[in-house]
This record gives sequence, structure tokens and C-alpha cells, in this order.
Amino acid sequence: MKIDKFANLAVIVMASVFIGPTVYDRLSPRPASKPFSPERVTAKNLVFPLAVRTGSRATVVLFVSPNCHFCTESMPFYARLTGLRPRGSDSFRIPGVTPANGGDGEDVRRYFKDHKVNVDAMVQMQYSEIGVSGTPTLALLDSSGRVVRAWTGKLPRAIEEEVIKSIRALCPECEET
Repeated sequence: MKIDKFANLAVIVMASVFIGPTVYDRLSPRPASKPFSPERVTAKNLVFPLAVRTGSRATVVLFVSPNCHFCTESMPFYARLTGLRPRGSDSFRIPGVTPANGGDGEDVRRYFKDHKVNVDAMVQMQYSEIGVSGTPTLALLDSSGRVVRAWTGKLPRAIEEEVIKSIRALCPECEET
């Protein structure tokens, strides 16, 4: 009987030693991450091809990572966004940005293509340099390249509709096909 009590006590102590730090780490408050910074993110400093950063009424920049399951779950919505482009018009652009360590360019191109997301351009960069703290992140830019709205994470349906409404406010001819 004493051995059982000792064994139970030993299990509790060992569990506390090994699991305690993990639980503490998960429950302790995190310092606030640097917010998405419209002052630092514009179409001009994202170094997109000239065709993407000029002449568009609206640009939605997709910050995604092929290794992010929320990004993959969001791909049907991003494919829906590509359907908003007016035929024969450059008034709405969708470039994709992946992290510099997110795989080689061919893997990333295949990732977009496999999910039927037709991006106008694709670049890789360090997200920390521009204040993107997580993926997926969408940034809506106006015709001057200024970020007017940003959304982070897997978006619920109501917020997806808000994104589309925000795009249409800048680009009235953007309708789903």
C-alpha cells in the first residue's frame, strides 16, 4: 500500500516537472506582436512587378505559407477572390507573398495552382520586415498602394463577405463570375 502511494506521488511529481513548463508556456500572457503596419506595407515597397503595383483600383495581397493549414483551408476563398477580376481589366490584382523560407519558387507556384488561386505575381520575403505576424493575412491596397484594410487568420464566412464588400467599394466592377 505504501509503495502504491509512493508510486502515485512519483508519477504526479514527474508529470508536474515535465508537463508543467508546457502548460505554463501556453497559458502565460504573450507580449503583443508588432501589428501589421500600413505605414511600412505598400505595393511599392513589396517590390512587385510594375504591372501589379500600378493601374489597379484594388489589390489584395495574399500572405500565405504552404506549410500553414489555415492558409490551405482558406484557399477556396482565395480562389473565389480571383473570380472577382473583371475580364479584360487590370482594375483588381491579387499578388501572393510567401515567407522567404517557405520553399522554393516552383513549390509555391504549384501550391497556388493546385488550389486554383491565380495570382498576378508571387514574391518571397521576410514577413517580420513588414509587420506580418501570422498567416494567412490579407491586405487590401487602394490605387495609391496604401493599405486600407487587413485581415489575419482563417476567416469566418461573414468576414469573407466583408472582404468582398471592401474590394467592391474600391472596384465597383469587381463581380463574381
